[in-house]
Amino acid sequence: MGDRRRQCWSVIVAAGLVLAGLTPAGAQEPPPEPEPVPVAPIGTPGSIDRITFLKSAEREGWRYDQYRNPAYPCAVTGDNTFTIATKLGPAATPPAFRPLWVYMHGGGFGHFDETGTPRPNTWHMQQETLSRQISFLRGGDSSQGGGVLDLVRDAPAGFRMLGVSMCGHDGYGGADVPDPNNPNLTDDGQPRTVNGLLATTAAIDFARRTVPTDDIVLHGTSAGSFGAWHVAWALAEQGLAPDAVIADSGIYGTARTGWLDEDPGCSTNAGGAAVFRSRLHPAIVDPANEPGDLVADGRIPSPVLDLWVGDDPIWCGDTPVRCPVDDGPDIRLGATDCMHEGVRRAIAAQGPDSRSRSMEVCVDEPGIEGDCDRHVPSVVSDRPNTAEAWPADYLGSIMDWVDERLADDTVQPSDWPTGQAFATAAVVDLLGREDPARAEEIVRALIAGSSKRAELTRLTRSPEWLEAIVVDLYLTTLGRVAGPASIDWWVAELASGRRSVLDVSASFYASPEYFQRIGGTPSTWVADLYGVILGRRASRADVTYWVDQVRRRGRTVVARTLLQTGESVGRRVGGLYVALLGRSPSAADVAYWGPRIRTEGDLALATHLAASAEYQDRAEHRYP
Repeated sequence: MGDRRRQCWSVIVAAGLVLAGLTPAGAQEPPPEPEPVPVAPIGTPGSIDRITFLKSAEREGWRYDQYRNPAYPCAVTGDNTFTIATKLGPAATPPAFRPLWVYMHGGGFGHFDETGTPRPNTWHMQQETLSRQISFLRGGDSSQGGGVLDLVRDAPAGFRMLGVSMCGHDGYGGADVPDPNNPNLTDDGQPRTVNGLLATTAAIDFARRTVPTDDIVLHGTSAGSFGAWHVAWALAEQGLAPDAVIADSGIYGTARTGWLDEDPGCSTNAGGAAVFRSRLHPAIVDPANEPGDLVADGRIPSPVLDLWVGDDPIWCGDTPVRCPVDDGPDIRLGATDCMHEGVRRAIAAQGPDSRSRSMEVCVDEPGIEGDCDRHVPSVVSDRPNTAEAWPADYLGSIMDWVDERLADDTVQPSDWPTGQAFATAAVVDLLGREDPARAEEIVRALIAGSSKRAELTRLTRSPEWLEAIVVDLYLTTLGRVAGPASIDWWVAELASGRRSVLDVSASFYASPEYFQRIGGTPSTWVADLYGVILGRRASRADVTYWVDQVRRRGRTVVARTLLQTGESVGRRVGGLYVALLGRSPSAADVAYWGPRIRTEGDLALATHLAASAEYQDRAEHRYP
C-alpha cells in the first residue's frame, strides 16, 4: 500500500469510519478470527472458470449455443445452464459488437419443507435443456407469442440474446448459501447450495467475454423480474451496470410485500416464505435494500423500466392493503400497486429528466373476469394497452425506450475530459490506486446520466473498499495480516449491514488480542485509546473515569463511545477535508458536520466533498 493510501486510511479507518446507510448492530464481541462461513458480498462476481460448452442448435435463422456451469448446481439434479443466441448472417461477416439482451424467465418461488419435499414441485429445480431455453427466448413465459422478445429478434440494433436458468427456484437470489431441508447431494456427495444470483452474473460475464458486446439490457418477468433488481445491483457493484433494466410484474421487498403474510407469491409456495427468504442472499431480504431504495440512492445506477398491470391476479390484484411509505404515514393502495410504489416514488423523485420509467399498463387476459389482469405483459403479443398514460402499442414504447438507452453512452462526448478528471481522482482517493478501466466506467455512467453521488456511493460500497478497511484494521490494531476466511467474514458483516465500520473498529480495539497487545490492564488500554482515537495523552482523571466505565459497561461500549466523541469526530472531519480538498475545514464546517457524522456516517461527508465543485476543480488540476 503506497504512502498516499496509507495516509488516507490512517484518517478514515483507524478513526472508525462509519459507512453511510449501514445500521449499527449490537455490541457483542466476535473473535478476531471468526469461525462462521461468510456469505460473499452482493457484488461478488460469479465463477466462470469451469463453464463448458454443451451443444448448439439452429432455428429460423438463429444459432443457439448452450453452456453449463458446474460451479453452481441446481436444487435437485444437474447444474445451471445458459444459452447465447446469435442471429445468423453471411459467413464472411466478422463478429461485430452488438448489444446483449439478457432474459430471466419466471416460474414462482420454491423451497424444501421439513420433510425434504420440494415445494411446490421440481419443475424449476432441475437442469434446463437447450430446447427449453430456446422456448423461453422465443416466447418468454407465454404460449401466446413472444411480445417484446419478437421485436428484439428483428430489431435493427442486431441484438444477441442470453437466456439464463433458474434451476434453484430461488428468484435468481441465492449466493452459494445452504439450502434448508434439501436432501439432494451433488455428484461428488456434497450438499447442494442455492446460487441463482452468482450463476446469473457469471453467465452474463461469460457472454460478454465470449461474444463482442457493447451494451447490456436486462429483462426479467415475474420471478425473473424479482431477480432483475438484485442482479442489476450485483452487476453494478462489479462495475458492469446494465445499460437498461426491464422489470416486468415483480418486486421482492420486505416492506411493501409484507401484506402477503407467509406467502411471497400470494398463492404460490404457501407457508414457505420464511424458508424461501433464508435461501436468498441476506442483503436481498434486508429492509434497507428495497428496490426503491436501490434506485433512489444510486446503487442501481442503470435506467429502469418498471412494468406492471394494476389488477395482476398473481399479486392479489387491486385488493386494498396497508402500504408503508418512507416519508409519511402508511397509505391504502391496491396490492399490486403497493408492490411497485417504492420504485414509482424513487423514479418520480428523479424529476422529468429521469431516464427511468414507471409503466403501469392495462392489458387484459382473456378468460379472467375484469380488466387489467394480464401477468407479465411484456411477453404477450396482440394485446393492446387501454390505460391512457401509455400508447396502445406499449411494446413499441418499450423498444423505443431501449433504443434511447442504447444511444445514451454517445450523446455527450464533450463531457469526457471533465468526467475523466473527476473519475480518476475519485478512484485514486477512494480505492487508493490508479485504475483507468474503473475510471472509464464511471465516465460512461456520468455521460449516460448517472450522478456523481451515485458513482461515489457505488465505489464506497464495493467489496474491494470493504476488504481494504478490514485489512487495515488488522494491521493498525492487531499488527498482523488477517487470514482470508477472517477477511471474508468481516467483509460479509459490513456488506450485509449487520455491522458498521465503527462497530467493527470498536470490536477490534476491545478484543482480547488487542487488550493483551498493549499491556493487558484497563489503565494501559484506556491510555492507548486516547492516543490512537483522540490524538492526545489521557490525564489521570481521564484514565480513572474510563477504567470505571470499562468495569461497568465493557471494553466494546467504551471504545465505541470514544470513537463518537466530539474530539474523534472533529479529527475525522479535518482528515477528510485534507484528504479530499487539500485544505483544513473551518470551525463552521466542523460544527456542521460533526453531529451529522455521528448519525449518518463519515461517508455522508466524504460523498458531499467529492461531489462538490471544489473537488472537481482540484481534480482537473491534478489530472489535466
